[in-house]
Amino acid sequence: MRDVRWALIATTLLSSLAWSVDKKPPAAPVKPVIETLWGRKITDDYRYMESLDPSTTAWMKAQGAYTRSVLDGIKPLAQLKTQVAQF
Repeated sequence: MRDVRWALIATTLLSSLAWSVDKKPPAAPVKPVIETLWGRKITDDYRYMESLDPSTTAWMKAQGAYTRSVLDGIKPLAQLKTQVAQF
């Protein structure tokens, strides 16, 4: 019975999540950096993120806002938190 309850909760959450996502997360810009390591050229499209410049920080904040909007869109989340806390 407990497994059935968790399956039902998971199905409800996933269906709510599917309906709440009406936009896509912001895409990270591709800025290739080519480096030669041991005679081989290696391309890293996201190496620039290591410097945490303002554009990277803005992208990270946009990712966080998108994630928060998706999580907040899960309607039964508050009820699920209450049920999980009981265990």
